[in-house]
Amino acid sequence: MAHAILGFCFSSCVGFVFFTLFARYNHVQVLEVARRAQHPLAGARILLLDKPGNIQSVYLPQKVLTDSYYDVFATLPPLLPEGGPVGILGLGAGTAARILRHFWPAMDIHGWELDPAVIMVARQFFNLSELEERKELVTSSCIFASDEDKYTRVFAGGREMNEEGASTHCCLSESNTANTMVGNIRTQACNQCLTSGKLHVHIGDALNLCNITIPGGFAGLIVDLFAGGAVIPALQQIETWQQLGEKLSPGGKRFFIFQHKEMDAVV
Repeated sequence: MAHAILGFCFSSCVGFVFFTLFARYNHVQVLEVARRAQHPLAGARILLLDKPGNIQSVYLPQKVLTDSYYDVFATLPPLLPEGGPVGILGLGAGTAARILRHFWPAMDIHGWELDPAVIMVARQFFNLSELEERKELVTSSCIFASDEDKYTRVFAGGREMNEEGASTHCCLSESNTANTMVGNIRTQACNQCLTSGKLHVHIGDALNLCNITIPGGFAGLIVDLFAGGAVIPALQQIETWQQLGEKLSPGGKRFFIFQHKEMDAVV
């Protein structure tokens, strides 16, 4: 079970629980904080799990960042090997995945969550399904020259691309192109179209490490696993961390959400 403590307490004057479910693994509650509340999470939906009422996930429809430790995840990808996927052990309702997808939209993310009820609630109330879809991205401009409709050179973001890339990745619609003539050569500026990454949801025990495998390994693993607000015993064993390290690609890194009753940290 994935848990996260933000250190915020809620009362009836701040928000109200509008959904509750006693599932196999969790007592699942969804709380909505009033938009006019004098609270750091005003307007948010909060996923609460188990008897301690721990805040597991935060969803703010009007913004991505949460003013909590989750926001640190936006800074992690530059520390990782380029191009590799990231795994999240303890997906919850997808707060970490949403932040990563927003700032690094081309990244593929694999998330594991033990409780299927949490995933159901996340899709219904936390817009998780949006992260599970690939989208077309329009990125930096590129310029190509053509003579008799044959591409001769393509640039994107300052990097020369091959002809195959030109025919695949350039959007040649009237709205995003500009034509000029240089002698008898037509040059055309356009935007580069790429496909975003997506969130792959896996339901099951994140510490059944036989299942935490992808070809080539993970560029990074985020471990956000707690039970009853405490670190689970398996994560207190050095063998577990050694096995997680074997799931990484060369240069890959592990990140653990360390929590104490008086502090939160990402290490």
